[in-house]
Amino acid sequence: LEIFRLFIGMLRVVCRARLLSSSFFSPKAVGVWQRNVYTGENLQYNEEAHLRDQVDSEQEEMHLSTAERVKSLMELRISGTLSSMAIKMKTEGSKQEDPAPSSGGAPLWASVMPYIVHDSKPVFGVFPTERHCANLFLHEKASLVVYSLTPSIHNPAKLPLPRMNLSGLAKSVSESDLEDIQKKFTEVHPRAEEFVDDYNFFSLHLEEIVYYNQGEVTPVEMEDFHAAEADPVSVQSRTLLARFNMPQYLSAFPSLCKEYANEAVKEPILYHIDRFGFNILATSLQDATQQDFRFPFPFEMKTTEEAAAAMDEAIQHLKN
Repeated sequence: LEIFRLFIGMLRVVCRARLLSSSFFSPKAVGVWQRNVYTGENLQYNEEAHLRDQVDSEQEEMHLSTAERVKSLMELRISGTLSSMAIKMKTEGSKQEDPAPSSGGAPLWASVMPYIVHDSKPVFGVFPTERHCANLFLHEKASLVVYSLTPSIHNPAKLPLPRMNLSGLAKSVSESDLEDIQKKFTEVHPRAEEFVDDYNFFSLHLEEIVYYNQGEVTPVEMEDFHAAEADPVSVQSRTLLARFNMPQYLSAFPSLCKEYANEAVKEPILYHIDRFGFNILATSLQDATQQDFRFPFPFEMKTTEEAAAAMDEAIQHLKN
């Protein structure tokens, strides 16, 4: 808290907007709120001295790697769209009374599926009567699409937001892991407690990861994924995203975009926060395109409390 008694505003805020056409909007204004770090005394905001068309290389903002974004999003979210193969092949002793459909049916079955993360793998519980259960016993190949977290009134699948596709083999969890998985599953999904003993739990052993961001497709090497650490702020940002998507905060985001990108926008959505900054999706008033705005923090935030304080300071500065 002491650091934010001195924290008068973000030291450096760079806003970048990416258009759906994949062209880039260069920041027109990069401002610095100066402060005296010893006394906390406000200094005059020197706009003229800090306006520039480009950011010097030594001032480039820090950001998460794609592997870190993937691992953080996987741990932040608790549900995704699971797809399993629904083609019935010759197999002996199917464990299900209602096996997968024949080759004349749809080749894939997809539905929203709650999950947890155990040992860096998505784990989902499936009722024996669910179609996925029959499919996965017949064919282990499956994929899980995980979208950015948005307010419930928005469908992230219909927005130009980052998402990822996790593909691999869905294997039944081992007996040695079952108790821990059941316990964690009910902690994350309390409503599942009365059904948890009925679930068949599958762990998705990842073989391929693809990250999609507004037309850009980025494969993530498994080695990079396993070496990456989830961002602590992003993983715990669910409460922050809910808070700053409330009307009293949303109303300030257009001013933020106008101040630092010279873009008049409406309908902002805060969809991502990490220890280095936050992202807003908003609709341009000029051409109605949806744009992605990135606002770096002045320095690394260690906790969600610090990130919230930085965002509060930035918003309050605009209001004043």
